[in-house]
Amino acid sequence: MDLAIGKNNIYTSGYNGVWKSEDKGLSWLEKNNGIPMPYDVNNIEANFNNDNLVFAGTWDKGLYKSIDSGDNWTKINSFPGNYIRKLKIDPLNGNILYIGTGSGSQPGTIYKTIDGGNSWQELNLGTKGIIAYITIEPTNSQALTAAIISAPDPGRYKSEDGGITWIRFSNESTIDFPDFPTPNPQVYYKIINNKLYISLDKGVSWSLTNNNGLPSNFQIRYLTIDHYDAHRIFLFSEQPGVGVYESKDAGYSWNSINDGLFGNFSLSSFQDLYIDKNNPATIYITTNGSGVWQYTFLEVIPTPTPTPTLAPTPTPTLIPTPLQPLILLPGLGASWNHENMILGIDKPQSEWYMTPGIKVYDGLIETLKNAGYKTEGEDKNLFVFNYNWTKPVSSISDDLKNYIQNVVKPSLDTKIYLVGHSLGGLVARTYVQNNQDNPIDQLLTLGSPHKGIPSIYYLWEGGNLNKALPGWQRIGAGLLVHLKKSGFSTTMETIRSVVPGLKDLLPTFNYLKQDSQEKSLNQMSQKNNWLIGLNNSLPNHLILIVNNFVGLLPNSTTRWIIVNNRDWLETLLGLWADGKPINEEFGNGDQTVLAESGFLDGATITNLENINHTDLVTSITGQQKIMEVLNLAPSSISTLSANINYEPALVFQVASPATLSIADTGGNPVGYGDGKLMIVPNAQSGEYQINLTGTSEGEYNLYIGQILSNKDLWTTISGSINNGGEIGYRINFNPSSPKEDPIIDQTGESHLKSAQNKLLELKDYIAQQNIPKPTKRTLLSHLNHSIRLLNKGKVEDSIISLYRLRHQLNLWSISGKLNEQDNRYLKNKIQEIINDLEQVYIIIVTNKGGTYSPTKLVQEINLAQRDFNRMENKLKSLINQGKAKPDYGILYSLALEKLNQAKSSQSYEAHITALGPRFLSQEGLFFFK
Repeated sequence: MDLAIGKNNIYTSGYNGVWKSEDKGLSWLEKNNGIPMPYDVNNIEANFNNDNLVFAGTWDKGLYKSIDSGDNWTKINSFPGNYIRKLKIDPLNGNILYIGTGSGSQPGTIYKTIDGGNSWQELNLGTKGIIAYITIEPTNSQALTAAIISAPDPGRYKSEDGGITWIRFSNESTIDFPDFPTPNPQVYYKIINNKLYISLDKGVSWSLTNNNGLPSNFQIRYLTIDHYDAHRIFLFSEQPGVGVYESKDAGYSWNSINDGLFGNFSLSSFQDLYIDKNNPATIYITTNGSGVWQYTFLEVIPTPTPTPTLAPTPTPTLIPTPLQPLILLPGLGASWNHENMILGIDKPQSEWYMTPGIKVYDGLIETLKNAGYKTEGEDKNLFVFNYNWTKPVSSISDDLKNYIQNVVKPSLDTKIYLVGHSLGGLVARTYVQNNQDNPIDQLLTLGSPHKGIPSIYYLWEGGNLNKALPGWQRIGAGLLVHLKKSGFSTTMETIRSVVPGLKDLLPTFNYLKQDSQEKSLNQMSQKNNWLIGLNNSLPNHLILIVNNFVGLLPNSTTRWIIVNNRDWLETLLGLWADGKPINEEFGNGDQTVLAESGFLDGATITNLENINHTDLVTSITGQQKIMEVLNLAPSSISTLSANINYEPALVFQVASPATLSIADTGGNPVGYGDGKLMIVPNAQSGEYQINLTGTSEGEYNLYIGQILSNKDLWTTISGSINNGGEIGYRINFNPSSPKEDPIIDQTGESHLKSAQNKLLELKDYIAQQNIPKPTKRTLLSHLNHSIRLLNKGKVEDSIISLYRLRHQLNLWSISGKLNEQDNRYLKNKIQEIINDLEQVYIIIVTNKGGTYSPTKLVQEINLAQRDFNRMENKLKSLINQGKAKPDYGILYSLALEKLNQAKSSQSYEAHITALGPRFLSQEGLFFFK
């Protein structure tokens, strides 16, 4: 299982315990005194400078120490770990030992002793699992690398201070080989995908070594490096007739050293290969059941000295080729600016950044770093172009042009890679197409809609985000729409106003069918004239450099939307101008972008089978293909962004002046973000704790989003907070049966404070608007009256007061005392407050017990139905006369929603909800003219 070479002795261990040789392996002595049977010693380490000190590790029987060259063993009872995986002794101090632990059922970590095992320190890697490897630099024993698998955060970790602090530099769930340090602290070797790489800068950048002299398709089993010469390395293969190969020039050329090896044991039983530190002319091979084998070189090997050699002078093939600058353009929703998105303050592109909590691109960025790219410092050559995705694509491409000129600043002879995903690829393609003198060498578009996306029809003509975009792309767009909707009539109107760039994603081909016939694009009221024009003439300077990556999942992507005539209400609201969707037909694509839309005619196409829209950048397959096309050789492919699902997900956004954190039912922190925007992907059913911490004194709004596969739900809770103050909320998340408002409020206090705070915010809004003074005074008086009613605990009276205020707003609007924009905004905000107060009322009366009179409730719902029917008849009459307005349809829809809610509820909940259709219908009867 293992072999250790001391100054005078050699030790080997395995299922027969520990054996020792004092004559370089010619004879062996069993040394198991003190080790319990069955022996099963899987690790052994010897102090090279003190042969008396030896450590032996067993799988599950603990750690043993010998101070007499293995003659006697004592169990180290102070060792706190179980399931010993790896032992690693400090090459410069034999009293320092690192032990890696862990099993599938008992996650482990690394323990360190600096006093020969008398005391132990548990090292904190930030995660626990199974320690697969530990390596130590021979000349700087403070420099450690460790590999951990079967962990929440698997991968490779590095420490430069003897294990006190660790940095995770790759994400890998399975690690077959460690990073191999050498006697030269600048030189490392690495095996990736059966290829040997060398780094001459301590692992920052890597180059592929040559295979001169190696058999074709050489299958690497293990690598061993000379203790004193970083150029001299050995590879072992289990392939028949292959065996051991040696290189004396850092992998540039190889020679077979298999004399006497073949036929003596099966290569499949090979365990490990070791170089004698005392005599580099001798190497040892350990096997499973076939003993230990020794090879001695006939040529003269220089006497080694412990002084490390100078950095090797690499052969030309080992000199890393300078990397071309690369710009990554993320997709729609992956860029963010808090002031712009939440506060409505226009911000330049230079102040946009990656959306907090969106991890889709983290893995690709890490893989590019593993290929030698840098995101910081003077040598920065990897740039992420974050942008305002709400704008038209042509405007964003102009921002990209400025970014290249003013941030990347390429020299005249420097060429750039552009890698754009989804909308980012469309932006990059537009820039290249419109700027013939661009400095771009290669353009990769990954799942980019060069001919549009049929499913965008759902949001552009119907306001349905859920049918149009993947979950992670709906987060930013959904939050923005939720924030801005109070100023607009419909969700569709909100989308067209606040995210006008989405129109640039409508298809440029026929995609609607009605009555089994294609609907011509020319006949549609909503067309993507910009993209149609862009596609009419594709210049050669674009086609020659672009490579379109296309995900291919059979029958997965919306190709045809089957439509029917819209009804009278949809007509009034302006929805589905080109037909109301009733069904779909599917084609090949990545579940978002059709295969036929993902490429430009005449361009290079890279088809990726069974890869969806997100997997193009998160999967190993997608990233490997990107690296291959760009001729990059990363040390590893990151899985950091793999298996992150944003359907379902929870989203939390707090507006100033507070920060937030999220915890699960066990109090464990969850989610990703920056304390303002937090996202919990792969959200599990259960309760979550939201903790707010004040950063100054004032009012806050907390926006909560539930991102689901079939719909997204958003709600707002408001309050006030002091500097340093803390406020907590709990929510109950059930993705299979979600609540419109998931906040757990057993007393109603949270929703009451939210309503009161929203009333105060509404007063501030009114005070700042250009409203005639008499109207403003009366309006503020109405709101103060509602606040006084709430302070007296008269929740139902406050709701009625607010419904009456809605009616008064319409009167002011008709008489010209209130403009239509303020009228719409105020009504929407008042209705939001009413919804909060309904929750307060239901909680309070439920806590008191009892039921509302069934007889009275029937009467109330009948009256609500009567008033609603009268309003409906009047509205239809106005439609026939051509006098109806879209706002009439909004009021009708709200009354219908409240009526249906009352009918499906019971007791006090039905009573308080039935107020809505009555007052709203009466409002309509008066307002409809």
